[in-house]
Amino acid sequence: MKNYRNFILSVVLLSGLLTIVRSGIAEAQAEKNIRGHIDLNFPNAPEAKIEINLSGKLIGLVARAAKHDRETVELLEMLEGVYVRGYNQDDADFGEVNRYYENKLIKEGWDVIAKVKEDDGIVEVRILSDQDMVKGLFIMVAGNEDILLVNIFGRINPERIGELLDSLIADDLGDFDIGLDNLNMGFELNMLESDEDYKPRLQKRQSGKWEFSEQLDWILNGAGISVISAKTTHGAITLEGSVQDNVIIHVFKQVSTRDKADAEEFAKKVHIYVEQHGKEIKIYRKHPKPPRGINVSVSYEIQCPSTVDVNLHTTHSKIEINGVEGAVDAVTTHGRIKLHGGVGRIHAVTTHGKIEASVRRLTDEGKFVTTHGPINVAIGAGVAPVLARTTHGSINLKLPEDFSGYLDAKTSNGQVRSDFLVPFTDKSKKQLTGKIGKGGLAKVTLRTTNGNINLKK
Repeated sequence: MKNYRNFILSVVLLSGLLTIVRSGIAEAQAEKNIRGHIDLNFPNAPEAKIEINLSGKLIGLVARAAKHDRETVELLEMLEGVYVRGYNQDDADFGEVNRYYENKLIKEGWDVIAKVKEDDGIVEVRILSDQDMVKGLFIMVAGNEDILLVNIFGRINPERIGELLDSLIADDLGDFDIGLDNLNMGFELNMLESDEDYKPRLQKRQSGKWEFSEQLDWILNGAGISVISAKTTHGAITLEGSVQDNVIIHVFKQVSTRDKADAEEFAKKVHIYVEQHGKEIKIYRKHPKPPRGINVSVSYEIQCPSTVDVNLHTTHSKIEINGVEGAVDAVTTHGRIKLHGGVGRIHAVTTHGKIEASVRRLTDEGKFVTTHGPINVAIGAGVAPVLARTTHGSINLKLPEDFSGYLDAKTSNGQVRSDFLVPFTDKSKKQLTGKIGKGGLAKVTLRTTNGNINLKK
């Protein structure tokens, strides 16, 4: 097991030494055509807090300057490049960064070898293999305040990766400081030595409760799969559509209680099931009713082909869906729903939480319902019935400019505004009914009690 925090620190320290020994040497250029190199070119990226570019020759030069032994120098000379970018979390959304590079890596055949998610951050490690050699490592780290990307590539003997990482922990590099104290990455990543599940952990939190946590992972062949169904109660569900054929499922199980033995014992009774029934994959949990004082949370992170329909249910947490091109059913009770994508029928229903949806094309009913929370929906294309209803919150609905149908919008305490030319049927502007465009059977029903309604083009 290796401490990846030390590894990342050491990569940066190693590059820092370059400033001492590179007199007259031009800054390294990106190795554009080398397999294993990933351009750190996230669109509209903010200014990097840390930026490091090292070619293979300069890595060797730095290794020698640090007075490593010959064996260590040989290890470092396997590398053809080390590239690092660090950003403030306030300047770059980790979800967007992660999706961008994840899609890129999946297309090029990179595999996930380790992923750890803790309260204070996420570390994900991917590897690119070519026959019996490792061509590249790609590491994404999100701490409390910062995002760090590391790309290492070359011709690396997989049997010597452990030695390589150890050699990068270079204690003799001195006290060179580039401000890593502010990165807030105070957690450890244990790299898996096999494809087994992440080992369970039992730890005491600051609240005084003992928490048993475990991550379970599945990889299924997604060819021919048309529906992904997932159900839990206390736990978030995140689903990401992509171009890959595989269905990758990460399950995060947590049991917390005041008693150490109770946490571990009840966790044994929490079972996760991943089943394939024809063209449908079902994900669900089963366990007895927890005794008083025991809390159970089971969350899912799902990656799947973008063409599937999704059916997701939870009760006390959020649902996030991105990049799917099928129909969507998302239901929760206490939690927000966020959707980007979707084609066909879209149903998003919660009780206490807001709804945000950017629908690519609506060809069947769109239903967006909550009680306590605003509703913000943008529909890119398509003509179909739309229902948006809340009690305490505003409704903002954007329709395609060429939308044709019938509007029925009403609020009790607020106003209705429309970019479409529809005559007001109430002098106080609380109600608006009539044709949109050329009219038609696609009825748009908008209802709130306490809030405004805004219909936009």
